[in-house]
Amino acid sequence: MSRFEESKIIEHDVRIEHMEVGIKALKEEKESPEKMVEIRVVALELSPDQYKIGEARMNSLISKGFILQREFPRDSGIVFVMSRWAKKSKEVSK
Repeated sequence: MSRFEESKIIEHDVRIEHMEVGIKALKEEKESPEKMVEIRVVALELSPDQYKIGEARMNSLISKGFILQREFPRDSGIVFVMSRWAKKSKEVSK
C-alpha cells in the first residue's frame, strides 16, 4: 500500500471518529435530562362530603414535588394522574 493510501485511511479514520463524537452529542442532547420515578393516581369525588379527601391528597402530592400529567373526567368526579421526576444519573461508558 502506498503512503498516499495510508494517509487517506488515517484521514478517514479521524473523520469517522469526529462523526461518532458528533452523533453521540446529538443523541445526548435529544434525550430528556429527567426521568419519571414515581406515578400516583388520585380520584377526586365532586360530592360535598367527599371532595376534601381528594383535595388533601392532591395538595400533599404537589408539596412532595409531583406534577399533574393527565386528568380524566368521570360522572362522579375527576381522576388525576400525578408523576414525580428526577434528574438522570450520568452513567460511565466503557
